Amino acid sequence: MKIDKQIVDLIKPYLDKKGYRLYKIEVNDRRKNGNVKLYIDSKEGSINVDELQEVNRYLGDILDAEDLIKNSYVLEVSSPGLVSLKTDWDFDFFEGRYCRVIHKNGEDKGYIKGHSDKLLILENDCQEKIEIKREHIRKAILTLKE
Repeated sequence: MKIDKQIVDLIKPYLDKKGYRLYKIEVNDRRKNGNVKLYIDSKEGSINVDELQEVNRYLGDILDAEDLIKNSYVLEVSSPGLVSLKTDWDFDFFEGRYCRVIHKNGEDKGYIKGHSDKLLILENDCQEKIEIKREHIRKAILTLKE
């Protein structure tokens, strides 16, 4: 079993219990000084520094106890930050979150309400639905509501 899958299996019950979601994991254990990077988010929205530190301590303890990584490594636990939304998985994962979409006809901001392979559906502050053709999207990123 790949090391990243083993780490996910170890940490997932803890993340679920705390109300967090794993966005991405990156593991480099092939060289003398490897690294493990976890990007997590809260199911309710953004995650704060104290929560990230708590996950870092928990994961560090469990990785040391399980001895999954034989070489020395650096552990980093971070939020996804300003994520660029590109794939269906990204839009699914961040559904309900506020984003900024730059497209062929300008720019729109709103909450992700749904998507298909052809459309992205946002809801703006006035609770109006905005449909943007996916082929017209130049850039879509999570952002803080202004």
